[in-house]
Amino acid sequence: MVRMKRIAGVASLALALAACSGGNAVTGETFERYYDPGGLFSAEFPASNEITIIPPDSAGPTGAGPRIVTGAISGPPQPQQTGGGGLFDFGQIRRPGGNLYLVYVLDAGDITSPDDLSAALLTGAPGSDVKVKERTTLGGREGVLVVADLLGEGRTVEVASAFTVLNGTGYMVASGFSPGDWPQHREEFLRVVGSLQTEVPAGIGILPQGSPTA
Repeated sequence: MVRMKRIAGVASLALALAACSGGNAVTGETFERYYDPGGLFSAEFPASNEITIIPPDSAGPTGAGPRIVTGAISGPPQPQQTGGGGLFDFGQIRRPGGNLYLVYVLDAGDITSPDDLSAALLTGAPGSDVKVKERTTLGGREGVLVVADLLGEGRTVEVASAFTVLNGTGYMVASGFSPGDWPQHREEFLRVVGSLQTEVPAGIGILPQGSPTA
């Protein structure tokens, strides 16, 4: 698996997810709960999606910025790759048919507010154009919801993200769509956001959504 050596790359990863999303809301989609193997979070994702586990990012000191502790990508089943590259070589992978969702648990370092975490990971990226910013609840905690247009790989994509922070631990849920498509995906995205739970006992109901890629 390709290791992401700095959490500053999260913005570009979220952008890549958006660029490869099919961008189609699934009417009447059944949801199933995913449990992080380490017990750090659980969330409900579309049952037809497959799960890819995100490994921790151990590179660099905490003071250098937020780092990945654990996470997961939930997305439509992957077709055969059209070229070489690692798991996160999204330029070689296309997943039509539904939305991709990304969840991170983060070592937030000295960041103490959802707004600052949002700026560090997404809205502070060059070319970011915030369309929506509002308060939300994530994992039972006060958070912020941001929808922004981002420029990457020669195209603009719309990324919806929710953030919260508590006692040095940050949480991020993100998905991406074609520009202007946020309203038709809002309900499904908020369902995933509202389903996030933290501090879930490790080993409880692990991986109900098929066999994840690790």
